[in-house]
Amino acid sequence: MSDDHKNFQIRLLKKKDTKDYFQLIESNRERLKRYFPVTVSEIMDMEDCTCYVAKKVRQAKKKKMFVYVVFEKEKMIGALIVKNIDWRIPKAELAYFIDGEYEGRGIMSGAMKWLTEYCFRELGMNKLFINLSPKNKASQQLALKSGFQLEGVLRQEFRIETGEVEDIEYYGKLR
Repeated sequence: MSDDHKNFQIRLLKKKDTKDYFQLIESNRERLKRYFPVTVSEIMDMEDCTCYVAKKVRQAKKKKMFVYVVFEKEKMIGALIVKNIDWRIPKAELAYFIDGEYEGRGIMSGAMKWLTEYCFRELGMNKLFINLSPKNKASQQLALKSGFQLEGVLRQEFRIETGEVEDIEYYGKLR
């Protein structure tokens, strides 16, 4: 499954993407470590990334988690993650990041539009939610632009890479 847009393509992460995924994480490590500390700590070298990607491919087959990758031409520039899926509701959490060089170009807005439509239409989700730091203004703007509403603040909910625990804003969107 792949979806082509004017400036980018989106498809499910595959084992053959390991090298590109590692490069994406590695070149954005400093930017990502605050909001994706687990991912960054799990991918320290190519061997780690090989295991990580293999695990994500297995999780997608079992419908437990989906990692989609965003490409501009042949270059992997971002990721969209559908996680913490509860099929009983059904609902899922979305997470996303883009290479720093591609920030502010509207690519992630288009990618999020695709992802939310895909989750509602193809996965049958009733609710999507995003947990984000009140300090992450770009992510807040993207959530609001994508039709998500601030539903509340989860106090002392997330441990960042420095060890501090900070609040999380919970944004939701219904089908």
